[in-house]
Amino acid sequence: MRILIVSPFKSAEFNRRFSGQPDAALGGQRKIESLIRAMLAAGNEVAVVSSAVGAANDWRIQTIPIHDQSFPEGRISVRHAPAIHVKMLGGLLISVLAPIQALFEARRFIPDLLFLYNGLAPEALSAMTVRLGSRCPTVLEIDDLPSVRRSRWHPKSLLDAFCWPLALRTADGFVLVNSQIVSEEVVGGHPSILLPGIVDEGLLALASKRRATF
Repeated sequence: MRILIVSPFKSAEFNRRFSGQPDAALGGQRKIESLIRAMLAAGNEVAVVSSAVGAANDWRIQTIPIHDQSFPEGRISVRHAPAIHVKMLGGLLISVLAPIQALFEARRFIPDLLFLYNGLAPEALSAMTVRLGSRCPTVLEIDDLPSVRRSRWHPKSLLDAFCWPLALRTADGFVLVNSQIVSEEVVGGHPSILLPGIVDEGLLALASKRRATF
């Protein structure tokens, strides 16, 4: 199966050029990489359109050629959407340019499945754009809901909230990381799976014995 992923994945080459912090060690990036490696291990071909924006807050233009990245399980192609690193504008610009890059990649790669990571504005709009010319099934991975974000009145947060229903309507299935968001309002009767946890059972048992906070 050919799987096209739209996510804020930061490739090793991207981190070398733009990131300014070890994003590969952060939880979100590790989870995206784990999903990619699982797909490769299952024998799938994978291409990634990245909606990531570099960590530096400056006026550099973020451009990087399409490139490959290797894992023990196989190799993926990565297409990073261009952006600028100014925090107020970078997220808004990537929301416009990532869907264009996703359309180009979909025409090149011809995916059998579109996989969206967390369905914020760049991912939701990418799905709408790709599905204008293709009816390949779409799976939406949900970490959390837009309503949990602290900066609700930031322009990018408002755009994410506006696009969230589009992501839900586009999805044919869901991958969830939290049993509390498994609800009819979210999945709408579509197939869904819950990713297994990675915390050791012994630690969970130890934490359950602690006194409640007050």
